[in-house]
Amino acid sequence: NSGCSTGPTATGDETCEFGQFTIYVTSNTTINAGPDNSRHANELANNTTGGIFRLRYNTGDHALLFGFEVSKLEVFNLFFQNTEAVYTFRPSTATNGLPAGNSGFDNFLIRRPSQVSYSNAIVDANGDGFRNELDLAAAFGYKQWSWYAQDEWHVGDDLDLLFGLRYVRYTSDDVPQANAFFNARYGFTNALNIDGKSELLPRFGFRWTMNDWRFSGGVGLFSGGQPNVWLSNNYSTSGVLGVNVFCDLETATPILHNTSTCPAAVADALLGAPIPANAGFDVPAALEALLDPSLPAIDNLKRAANVNAQDPDFKLPSSWKLSLSASTQAWDWNFGIDFLYTRVNEAVTWVDLRGGLTPVGTAPDGRPIYRNRTQRAAFIGVSGSDGGSDLMITNTNQGWSRSFALSMYRSFDNGIDFRISQTWNRAMDVNGGMSTTASSTYGNNAVRDPVNPGLSTSVYEIRYSTKVSITWTKEFFGDYKTQITLFGERRSGNPYSLVFRPVTSSGSTSNASVDQFGDVFGGRQLLYAPTVAQSYVPPASGFGTRTASDGVIVAFENQLGSCTAVPGGTSYDAVLPSNFCQTASSTAQQFRNFLATTDLPLGQIAERNSERSPYVTRFDLHFSQEIPAFFPGGARLRLYVDLENIGNMLNKNWGVLEQVDFAYLAPVVDVRVATETASMFPGGVFPVGYTPRTIYYYSNFRNPVMTTSNSDVPNRSNWLA
Repeated sequence: NSGCSTGPTATGDETCEFGQFTIYVTSNTTINAGPDNSRHANELANNTTGGIFRLRYNTGDHALLFGFEVSKLEVFNLFFQNTEAVYTFRPSTATNGLPAGNSGFDNFLIRRPSQVSYSNAIVDANGDGFRNELDLAAAFGYKQWSWYAQDEWHVGDDLDLLFGLRYVRYTSDDVPQANAFFNARYGFTNALNIDGKSELLPRFGFRWTMNDWRFSGGVGLFSGGQPNVWLSNNYSTSGVLGVNVFCDLETATPILHNTSTCPAAVADALLGAPIPANAGFDVPAALEALLDPSLPAIDNLKRAANVNAQDPDFKLPSSWKLSLSASTQAWDWNFGIDFLYTRVNEAVTWVDLRGGLTPVGTAPDGRPIYRNRTQRAAFIGVSGSDGGSDLMITNTNQGWSRSFALSMYRSFDNGIDFRISQTWNRAMDVNGGMSTTASSTYGNNAVRDPVNPGLSTSVYEIRYSTKVSITWTKEFFGDYKTQITLFGERRSGNPYSLVFRPVTSSGSTSNASVDQFGDVFGGRQLLYAPTVAQSYVPPASGFGTRTASDGVIVAFENQLGSCTAVPGGTSYDAVLPSNFCQTASSTAQQFRNFLATTDLPLGQIAERNSERSPYVTRFDLHFSQEIPAFFPGGARLRLYVDLENIGNMLNKNWGVLEQVDFAYLAPVVDVRVATETASMFPGGVFPVGYTPRTIYYYSNFRNPVMTTSNSDVPNRSNWLA
């Protein structure tokens, strides 16, 4: 802890500031040490208080219910990356000035990073007299007021009807810090909350008995819950609480957006000489000083900072639901039928305002292209390029799901209970809301058009599920029950999307997506599956044989960037191991072989979540035993032990989960968007009168990566008691 500060100061925040070290040992090996950058400032606390008043009144065949509820939620949500600094150690190059011949690990040993990134507060937002990471928190609250009335009408011995109405209103005095740059760009403020938002929720239900059948159901508008974490992003990512500084020896520009924010003297102190021995445990003062809010460069950083904001017309999520159930008994069995249909009234989604809502171009397959880095920089008023975003939480009225289930249940005289059910599901949405931050929730959604993602299969859809349970109950000690239950499930795998990974001409993914598609989030662009006629594979040598009217959309090319040459330098088109460089021909062949295993329609862009991981089968075992509690009144204790995924405990090949993991995106090829070259045509010359077009260049095929585990992450086979 040598050199750690003793407490909060105007430029510090904690007793110790333990940063992240990223060390590039080889091209295929990276070591990450210390807490990852998402753990540097990560804390969540919610405080809820409330009260309920209900009045019940029975009159004749009517049971009336009137109620009022109020709840107050106070949120403290601190999440900000890089607040303890991230030090990156790369191999020496001719341009970064590090000792010649050093690997990244060598430079780590002599404490010579090539990059340092640091974020922290530039305002004392909480008024405690210090400027530190606590000022970056989303600290806000709101009250929810609910009034409701219900009439349960007993029409007859075999029919009950239920009518209900609920009104919900929200009030809040807390708003995000206003960002003048955001306001100037879009003509509305980011300092918005849910104050005054309300919902009117009608409902109807029934219960009906006919002979041995019992029917029930209902229809109504239901609240989709309060998106507290997503709304908190607007408070913590207002663009004026904190900024990030990035000193870099890899390029001529030492700081993103503004060269004066990391002046040469600071860069030399941080990068041109060994960093202090306690760096990594205490942020260097020279780095902390770069966040002095009086520095002129801070305004430029605020101008370019990412902002999360709320649509002025934002509506709280809600959905219409219709449910129908029927049950009966026959031959000592209980049978059930259930149906549930949900239709979105208002759901949550996001758009990147900085990228623009109107396309500036069209990709070779017809998908829209939005602002690239140069166009974004011009739009926000900074020089050079900008890879930032302004994500606005807004609404969509698209989305639905339906579920149909059959079940059977029977209790036998020997103490065995048996239950089995089969469920069929379909679910469609625009954005599944898979994460907690606006950037990851928006950026992990596979799209062909980031502004209008469209309706596709939900990532949460489990299309088929069969569940079975067998319970045996026996009283071995008096009337104290011993119970053993075996649960089993076989379900369809999670959906995933086939995408391509944008790269530059050098094979790098850095900024490739925003520069080619106008999307700051790469690796989520849905794959285009060309027909054979739309594909071009160049010859191993010489010029191509294309014609002016061939309609090529995709050209295959040799693998870009770092890879291992084929042994002996041989260039052949067989399917190569993944560690070898792929030729254009081998990439094309592997890609076509892969397409033949899918149901993708050729000549089209793949649908989101069009593919599905393999089926999953698992069994769990539950054991419980009642024992006396030695309290008056016959109280009892129940001891239990759960063996989750017991099949995998018995055999490592049983109960295995194999799937494309979060965020359920499978990049199968790298892609570049670039102009055709004359070498594709006879003689290396474009046909007379031919205007070269922009096409896709595919390289580096890989099969979807399936991770294998023995249970749903984060659980593993385990004992639970």
